[in-house]
Amino acid sequence: MSNYCNKSDVVALTVPEELIEVASSDGVTVNDAIVAQAIIDGSAIVDMYCSQLYAVPLQSPPDCIRLITATIAVFKLFEKQRQVEVEIKRKTAYDEAITWLGKIGNGDI
Repeated sequence: MSNYCNKSDVVALTVPEELIEVASSDGVTVNDAIVAQAIIDGSAIVDMYCSQLYAVPLQSPPDCIRLITATIAVFKLFEKQRQVEVEIKRKTAYDEAITWLGKIGNGDI
């Protein structure tokens, strides 16, 4: 499996304090392994949808796949690490990413 985004893509979608809150073991620094797992999970979701029409892992994915994967990874970090409901804006972004993936998987885009 290929990862469709990297840590810097995830960082770009968050603020440092929030990322430390959801991806830290010590409360001070971001744990790269936690972020990496969220990216792996996001990439797996992308592969699941895209495999309906395309061979995965995608060899030359467009930039929108990077953004969709990062959006899913951020959502998964917040969902797993916070014991409260995920913020509406993050849930909305996640839902939109999944909608796009559904359209890609169905061949609509």
